[in-house]
Amino acid sequence: MDGKLFEGLRVLELTGPMGQQCGKLFADMGADVVKIEPPDGAASRKIGPYLDDIPHPERSLSFWHYNTSKRGVTLDIAKPQGQGLFRRLAEGADVLIEDTAPGTLDALGLGYTHLALLTPGLVMVAITPFGQTGPYRNLKTSDMVSLAMGGPLWSCGYDDHSIPPMRPYQDASYHVGSHYAFIGAMAALVLRQMTGQGQYVDVSVHEACHATTEGAMPIYYFNNMRVRRQTNRHASPRSSQPVVFPTADGKHEFTRVPAERRAWEQFVEWMEAEGLGEGLRNERFRDPEYRQEMGPQLTQLVSDLCARHGAEELFHEAQQREMVWAPVRSPDENVRDPHLQARGFFVEVEHPELGRSFQYAGAPYRFGETPWAISSRAPLLGEHNEAVYCGELGLSQEGLQALKAEGVV
Repeated sequence: MDGKLFEGLRVLELTGPMGQQCGKLFADMGADVVKIEPPDGAASRKIGPYLDDIPHPERSLSFWHYNTSKRGVTLDIAKPQGQGLFRRLAEGADVLIEDTAPGTLDALGLGYTHLALLTPGLVMVAITPFGQTGPYRNLKTSDMVSLAMGGPLWSCGYDDHSIPPMRPYQDASYHVGSHYAFIGAMAALVLRQMTGQGQYVDVSVHEACHATTEGAMPIYYFNNMRVRRQTNRHASPRSSQPVVFPTADGKHEFTRVPAERRAWEQFVEWMEAEGLGEGLRNERFRDPEYRQEMGPQLTQLVSDLCARHGAEELFHEAQQREMVWAPVRSPDENVRDPHLQARGFFVEVEHPELGRSFQYAGAPYRFGETPWAISSRAPLLGEHNEAVYCGELGLSQEGLQALKAEGVV
C-alpha cells in the first residue's frame, strides 16, 4: 500500500491551542485537514517563540509545530455568509474538531444537531475545558487551570513541600485532551463504518487530566491515601530516595538502585570495582526490604559513583549491567541522538516562502504498510482560500474578493 493511513478523510478544524494537536495527528497521517481561522488569524499565531525572535503571525514556531500538513482558510462564522460557507464545508467533512466555548456553535446554528441534518455521518469532536455539561461548563480556564483542577499538578514538584507544585511542560493538558479527542474520533469513525451514522464526541480536558494522574487517583480511590510530591521521582504515599545526580562532566544521570536479584549482583560488582562496595556482600542486602531501609547509604554510593564519571559513560556501563540508568538529555543532545537519527525521527520540512527548510520532530510510530510523513509546513493565513472556496465550493474569484472586502474571509 502506498497511500497514507487517512488518505481520503476530510477533517475540518476550528480550534486554538486546546485542540490543534488533535488536528495535527489526523493531518500528518494523511487526512485532508482544513484549518478554519478568523480573517485576522488564530490566536495561536501569536504564541512565541518566533523565528529569529521576530514576532509575526507567520513566524510562530508553536503554530508551525502544531499545524503541519494542514490546509488553511479564513472565515468569520459570526457573519451570516460565513455561517453559510461553514455549513457547506461541513457537508463534505467526515470529522469536525472544535474547541469553542460550550453553546457557541449552537447559538450560531452550527451545532451538531444542525450539522447532522446536513451530514448524518459527521463525527463532531468538541474539546472544551470542562465538557458540555456540569457546573463548571462555562468557567474560564487555561492550561494551568486544567492541570491544577484535574490533578496532575499535585504530583509535580519537590520534596520540600513549602515550595508550591510545579507545572510539568507547556500545554500539557491540551496535549492530553487532544489525544483523548483523537481516540474518541477514531472510535466514532469505526462505528460509522458499521452503521453509517456519525455522532457527537464531548471531550473534557479536565477529565482527560484526571484520567492521567499516574497512580495518584487510583491510590486514593482504593487505599484512601494521598501521594506526596518527590523531586525527580513519581509521587507516592511512601518517600523514596533521590535518583538524579550530577556527573563528572557537569551533566546529570537518572539512576536506580536495583530491586531485582540479578541486577543487584551487577550493582554490587560495579561498586566493588570502584572501591565503593564495602559491606554490600552482607547477606542482609539480599533482602529488598533491607535495601529500602539502607536507602540513604546506597544513595550516597550512587552519588559518589556519578561524581567520578561522565553521564554517557555511566549510561553505557549501567546498560551492560542490565541496570536502568540514563543521561538527562538536553534538547541539543536529543537532536544529535544517534538512535533518533538512525530511525529517521527528524524530518526536513520546506518553507518555500522563506527559501529554507527546517528540521521538525517526526512521529513516534511507524506503519508497516502506510507511510507517515509531514506533507507540508503550517498554512499561511488564508493560503488555501481560493483552492477551497473557488476550487471546491464553486465561488467565483469576484465572489471571493467581495467576501474578503466584507470581512467574511
